Amino acid sequence: MPQPCQCIEPLSNRERMILEALSKGLTNRELSKELNISINTVKFYLSNLFDKLSVRKRAQAIAFYYSSWLTSGADQTHCPNADLSKRPKQL
Repeated sequence: MPQPCQCIEPLSNRERMILEALSKGLTNRELSKELNISINTVKFYLSNLFDKLSVRKRAQAIAFYYSSWLTSGADQTHCPNADLSKRPKQL
């Protein structure tokens, strides 16, 4: 049975992309280049992402990524706070 979503709010598609790239161990500069966005935009997304996941460190966000429904194949319907009309595509 898939784990329920542990996030407070569902993640946007871009936040999911940032989290996936973050899980590869990329720096902010590398995230910026890979996603073709500015470093300040990366920092903005990371701040929002950390707030949504209730974490304070990159390692905690990466741990969430590997232990969550994002990699389990489950869909976001298991997240009680998910807005299903805005459900992002699976990675």
